[in-house]
Amino acid sequence: MAMTTVGSLANGIAHHLNNPLSGIDMCADILLKKIEEVKEATLYGELKYSLTRIKEASRRCETAMEGLHSVSRISAPDRLPISTNKLMEHVLREAYIPLERAGIQLAREPVPTDIRIFGSHSQLRMAFANVISIAADAMSNGGVLTFKTMHLYGEGKVEVTISDTGPEIKESDLPHLFDPYFILKIRPAGRCTGLELALAQFTFQLHGGTIEADSGVGKGTTFKVKLPVYNETLQPKRESYLGDRGQGLGVSGSRRL
Repeated sequence: MAMTTVGSLANGIAHHLNNPLSGIDMCADILLKKIEEVKEATLYGELKYSLTRIKEASRRCETAMEGLHSVSRISAPDRLPISTNKLMEHVLREAYIPLERAGIQLAREPVPTDIRIFGSHSQLRMAFANVISIAADAMSNGGVLTFKTMHLYGEGKVEVTISDTGPEIKESDLPHLFDPYFILKIRPAGRCTGLELALAQFTFQLHGGTIEADSGVGKGTTFKVKLPVYNETLQPKRESYLGDRGQGLGVSGSRRL
C-alpha cells in the first residue's frame, strides 16, 4: 500500500473516531460529577467504578488515535546527510532521564569512525525513541539498555542494535512483533500505545532501511536496525543537518551512562 494511502486511511479513521470518543469522555466526566451528589445511594460505588472504567477506556482509545495521527503525519522525508553518532547522541540524551527514573542503566558502544546516513533527523530520532520505549517497557524492574553502532562495510550500511535485559519474546511471536498493537497482546500491562514498533518500521523503510528483532532466554530482546550509508557520489552534496554542534555523550569507545 502506498505511503500516501496509508496516511490518508489512518487520518480518516482517527478523524471519524475522535468525535465519538470525545463525547464518551465528556459524558463520563459529567456523570462522575453528578454521582458525587448521591454518595448515599446503594449503587454509588458500583456506578462510580463502571464510569471510571469507561473514562479510562476512552483515554486509551484517544491515545491510539494519537498514534494514527502520527502515521498520517509521516511523509516522504526531507533527506540530508546525518552523522550517525551525533543522531544517537541526540536520541540517548532525550532518553537518559526517563530511563534513569525507571532504574535502567544506559550503555553505549558507538562506532569509532563517524558514519553518515541520508534522511530526516526528526523522523529517525522519533523512530529510535519508539524502539527505546518498547525496550524500556520490557524492563519494569530495571535493567540495562545497550546501544551499539557498527559499520557494515560489505553491505554499505550502518547497523544500530538496541538490546534490553527484559524477559524473552517467544519465537512464534517475533514475526508479528511489528504488527500494530500486537505488543499489547504479549505485554498487556505495558505503558506503550501499541503503535511504536509499527511506526518505527515504517520510518526505517522510508529511509531504505530495515528493522528486525531477536530474543532468547536469558538474553532479553535485541532490535537490529540497518540503514544505507550516505554515498556522496549517488546523492546531492548538502551540509549535514547536525554539523558539529552535537555535544555530550562522545563518539568513541564503550561507555555506560
